[in-house]
Amino acid sequence: MTDEHERIEKMRAEGKVTAEEAERLKAALGKSGEAQALRRPPPVAEPVTHKLAILSALALPVGAAAAIVIGGLGASLATSRSGREIAISVGFWLLFLIVIVGGILGQIALSAIRREPDRFRGRGLALFGRLVALLALIVIVFGAVSYVMLRTVGR
Repeated sequence: MTDEHERIEKMRAEGKVTAEEAERLKAALGKSGEAQALRRPPPVAEPVTHKLAILSALALPVGAAAAIVIGGLGASLATSRSGREIAISVGFWLLFLIVIVGGILGQIALSAIRREPDRFRGRGLALFGRLVALLALIVIVFGAVSYVMLRTVGR
């Protein structure tokens, strides 16, 4: 028996602790006499940035780059006016689709971050992705309507 065990027995004999408390204290000390951890929770991993939040924030620059490359390259290589218009419209549709996907990814990331805040972070990135997607959609729709109106007036 260790010094700690003897001290617990002495406290029990003096009536300072009950027999139940003495047994519980001895069990906590273990055989070596050193205090052991009683059901420590497992260490929690540091939260990581949600991958969809990053993709959401990158949707507009990637979409813009794709639209510029496809629309610009196609328009410069096209030999007719209708070919240029087709290339530019394909670029805008691609930008439109990528921006919508970015907004959806941002919403999915926000939901996951709200559900498991101890596991995921990146709320700002996801909000930024959603906001940029919304603004880009407004600009794209405004640009498309303006283009159609100008084409109609110009004829």
